[in-house]
Amino acid sequence: MPALIIEGGGQGTVVWKKKNAETNRQGRPLDENGNALPKTLDERRQALEKRRTIRFIDRVTEILEKEVEKPDLVGKIPSMEIYAAVLTWGAESWNMVKKAGFRKRAERWKDYHLLMNSAGDESRMVFQFRMLLGVMEHWKQELHESKLYDPDPSLPGHICDYFGLDGKSMRAEIRKQIPEPKAWAGLNEDGTPKRKK
Repeated sequence: MPALIIEGGGQGTVVWKKKNAETNRQGRPLDENGNALPKTLDERRQALEKRRTIRFIDRVTEILEKEVEKPDLVGKIPSMEIYAAVLTWGAESWNMVKKAGFRKRAERWKDYHLLMNSAGDESRMVFQFRMLLGVMEHWKQELHESKLYDPDPSLPGHICDYFGLDGKSMRAEIRKQIPEPKAWAGLNEDGTPKRKK
């Protein structure tokens, strides 16, 4: 296969190198006959856990999307936790997030006065919802990026804790929905089938 020399003698020239015969195109190691070795049990379990984590991320993302459209959990969160979240993640203005576009600074004062004029038992929830809306958008983006590049169960777990949801039970339910295949019991740790006695 052609290889470009990028530094040293012959820099900028193309030479031919033998392709590494130890792995296939997918990067799987090959045996002495050139066949791909099976995935080890550890590799299989890691892939299974990744699937479960993605399901967990999707579940929590759905919760956030519902909360943005119809707030319910927000009203149960102490004010100091709201302030801490906003100071940590920041929050785009209500206009930028909800109305999906830029508005002139003077127009934001209209929203300010509307918010300040909120009265009754719902005023606290209105304030909390407005404050957390931008934060939740940040969380949704973080979940999306985690799902694509590096599924991390701690991220949706933290969000569950924040809203007082039982993330452990949610993950346990997902493990039941995506169980370890029974066929794996017949495999050795290196992924090869066990010999029948």
